[in-house]
Amino acid sequence: MLVEINELVAVPFSKKDIQDFFSQVVPFFPGQSPENLSVVFVGESEIRKWNKKYRKKDEATDVLSFIDPPEIMICGPILKKQARERGRGVKEELVLLLLHGFLHILGYTHEQKEEAFLMQSREKEILEKIKY
Repeated sequence: MLVEINELVAVPFSKKDIQDFFSQVVPFFPGQSPENLSVVFVGESEIRKWNKKYRKKDEATDVLSFIDPPEIMICGPILKKQARERGRGVKEELVLLLLHGFLHILGYTHEQKEEAFLMQSREKEILEKIKY
């Protein structure tokens, strides 16, 4: 899978870290992963605009996923804030958001209780097996 990374806001990790993360995650989904994926880091006003347009929620959020074309949009400032609040490193929080966004692209959701349980179980399973 080819991963394109765009930084519209500065983020404190390397593009190599993101590529390495996806090289570990893609094998968990044989035949399901998109050929290309874009990861975009944006500020709060930008992600709020997209969240309002596509989810009808007029608020900034940490991560949004789009299926066509496959894209994960992460809010850099919220990522850093959540990492501090949750007592995690920024890289650890990034991994969680990337995995969460990627699962959405693959069709996982958390709107219903059962769906949320399945998605959280899959996240936990993968995080336990990779290096992060």
